[in-house]
Amino acid sequence: MLKLVKMDEKYIPQLNEMMDEWTNTNEKIVPWSIGKCDYHNIGEYIESLEIKESFGKYVPDTTFFCLDTDRNLFIGAINIRHYLNEDLASGGGHVGAGIRPGERGKGYGTKMLSLALEECVKLDLKNSPEAGCSHYPHSRHPAFIWLVNRFGRLLYKDETYNRQAGRRK
Repeated sequence: MLKLVKMDEKYIPQLNEMMDEWTNTNEKIVPWSIGKCDYHNIGEYIESLEIKESFGKYVPDTTFFCLDTDRNLFIGAINIRHYLNEDLASGGGHVGAGIRPGERGKGYGTKMLSLALEECVKLDLKNSPEAGCSHYPHSRHPAFIWLVNRFGRLLYKDETYNRQAGRRK
């Protein structure tokens, strides 16, 4: 079973395993919120995961880790921005998501996004006119576009994708 959890010291082993795997691939870690600070300094790391007040180009956000409770393993992470500024409205959207390299292609993205959308409803983002998803730098990956479209018509990089066809409209 998958569930979204906020980072806590009890999840240090899961965090280290996921981040070590990701770091060893030399890929950009997504969402940005989980890679912006050194995860080995756990106090500072946990504090850095949420932006509580707007400043500069940043808006308040919440970061969750996706825990596979059956395997006691972090699958990936979700970052939810509480509202969008001009930059995010044209490119980032409300949700940033990433799945660790070894767990991709197994259907976890669908469940993670579904869980994230439940959190968006709690934040009353479902009626936001600029509601959208991003998964930079893999946003143009066909599997991600399919995933976003599975959940309906969402804005993506100033383009609207048709849910059924997965094509720009």
